[in-house]
Amino acid sequence: PAFIVVLIAISGLVAMTIVDAKSMLIPVEIPTGVTIIAFAGWLGQGFMPESRILRDSMPIPVASWTVTFAAVGMLLGLGVSRWLVSTGRLRHGFSDWNEFVKEGDDGSAYPHARREMLVECAFLIPGFAGAGLACVIAGLLGYTSSSVVCQPMTLLGGSMLGWIVGGGLVWGVRILGSLAFGREAMGLGDVHLQAAVGAALGWKVALLAFFVAVFIAILWAIGALILRRFATFFQREIPFGPHLAAAAILFVIARGPLVGTIDAFARGLQVAVESISGPLPEQGSTVDGKKKSVRMPPAELARPSDRR
Repeated sequence: PAFIVVLIAISGLVAMTIVDAKSMLIPVEIPTGVTIIAFAGWLGQGFMPESRILRDSMPIPVASWTVTFAAVGMLLGLGVSRWLVSTGRLRHGFSDWNEFVKEGDDGSAYPHARREMLVECAFLIPGFAGAGLACVIAGLLGYTSSSVVCQPMTLLGGSMLGWIVGGGLVWGVRILGSLAFGREAMGLGDVHLQAAVGAALGWKVALLAFFVAVFIAILWAIGALILRRFATFFQREIPFGPHLAAAAILFVIARGPLVGTIDAFARGLQVAVESISGPLPEQGSTVDGKKKSVRMPPAELARPSDRR
């Protein structure tokens, strides 16, 4: 099941890249399908005999009972939000978009982006309420973070957590960027794409892939400036979705070299900081000799092992 999940995820990312690059839109059916298959696949993987043996080496991070309860609660809360929208109790965002933006425009003419972000924040409130209520229920039932989780729920919870982290990260950037600049910063298609990445590959990959995508976008922009005089393909604007997809695929096919590159970058950044402010305290101790938590290199987040 895990292999099928990863294979479907890559296929979906390629499909979303092609469609997004051509039409600047991501059909929600593609990431939704990837997400459903990821949830079902990781749940099914938990029933495989080898899963209990390989608990600390699973491709996605496992989840505790509390996290699993919170993830389920948030998904149920977002389901309530969808019901509120479908019944008219909560209005659709950007419902008057076509009144201001003509077909083919980039959306900069729309004057109410900040107002619509408040609508999207209202959409998220039931999700956070559901997560909080689920955590309370988990505590009352005795399912605490230290509880041993059965493998199927461990993996399903990890997949749900990845969906929340991936989608929540991009949605947060979308809301903050739109509030800051007064125009839609990122499309909801990017939110669905990164949520699907998290569901299939785990929250750690979804988190790091977002920042890797920024570097890919910068490299693409530089290359396009050089090559646009030779090919019209490089003269058109490319949305952020293909860069997100490329970063996620890189973590699948070249995780080792990519993790090493991120670690090297982090070490170089640390050396630069120490050259300015002086050496940092040794890992595992402080200046007064007291023990402290060990700093983890950023790329360690992308490693499959998630020991508890």
